[in-house]
Amino acid sequence: LTILAAEPDAEQSKPQIKPVPNQHQLIERIVAIGGDAETSGGYIILVSLLDATDEDFKLLADLKAVKYLDCSNCKIDGSGLANIAQMKRLEKLWLHENTFNEKHLRYISDFPRLHTLWLQDTPITDCGLRHIRNLKSLERLYLENTNVTDKGLKHLHALKKLERLDLGGTKVTTKGIEDLKKHLPKAKIWGSTVTHCNINRVRAAISDRPPHTTWH
Repeated sequence: LTILAAEPDAEQSKPQIKPVPNQHQLIERIVAIGGDAETSGGYIILVSLLDATDEDFKLLADLKAVKYLDCSNCKIDGSGLANIAQMKRLEKLWLHENTFNEKHLRYISDFPRLHTLWLQDTPITDCGLRHIRNLKSLERLYLENTNVTDKGLKHLHALKKLERLDLGGTKVTTKGIEDLKKHLPKAKIWGSTVTHCNINRVRAAISDRPPHTTWH
């Protein structure tokens, strides 16, 4: 008689996250400032803090099970992002249409499951992209209408799972896109500096433009 032991489930082998005390009251406080939250399995997994301030982000300090976080169009300098650094299960993060100081992006540099990140219409520069390079699970990255240049693209070379990248409205050149494709050959990239005279040369490097805002 041979007995085979089942392989332990990866999720079950990890320390379990405890539900947040007084979770219902916390949701009420989020709603009171114009936000929203949804739960699943007893945990808050989705939070929207539209038009929030850095002070409002303190409401999120104890949340660890959030998978989807919408902080777009807020009134923040970015310091409040320190209160989401513990969200290691985060998969999608909306930070577009903000005017934060990019130094605070260091608080989002350690999200092992993050696969989609919206940063369009923000003042992020090449320096800010340094905080993105460790998001190794990233599949979709939206950087349109930012101050990113060719120089900053080197920080994206390590994102080998990247499938879609939007660089429309940036200072990135055709040469920069071509070089990036050497490191990310499977990624679909849309850039803003392609002209009629060079479109044939870079056709293989650039795909169709992704939507401005994608919620799927």
